[in-house]
Amino acid sequence: MQAIIVYYSLTGQTAQAAKYIAKGLEAENVDVVISLNAHKATADDLRNKDIVVIGTPVHVGAPAMELRRFLNKLPEDALSGKKVAIFSTFLFWGSDTALNTVEEILRDKGASGDILRMARRTSILRNIWNALTGSTKDEEAWIAFGKLIATS
Repeated sequence: MQAIIVYYSLTGQTAQAAKYIAKGLEAENVDVVISLNAHKATADDLRNKDIVVIGTPVHVGAPAMELRRFLNKLPEDALSGKKVAIFSTFLFWGSDTALNTVEEILRDKGASGDILRMARRTSILRNIWNALTGSTKDEEAWIAFGKLIATS
């Protein structure tokens, strides 16, 4: 099985989540072919992938505009027959609204069936706290999500 993770990340929080999700997928013997920022991704990148994972930070209750631009350019059948999952990173609020918006676009692009979702509060200060305390809860949660995607 091959997977691609397409995300948008400005501060690095969503990119870090994507790396941990990739670890979880790989732990379940899924080949993560590419993980890339949405402004570099094309519809061709999704071809021949069994799993497509989409990630976005939440900007004022909405998914990142750069990710929406990428998704809106996809052909209507781009996600037909693929397992699809979405994730978001957020600081305060709006993750459900943002994920609902992404899911609606993905359905318009051919995604069907269950779309797994995960949202997790992230921030640079939280990362510093985790480093100081040795906490790996965030990393473990994202890795577990990757494993769930692979095995569901």
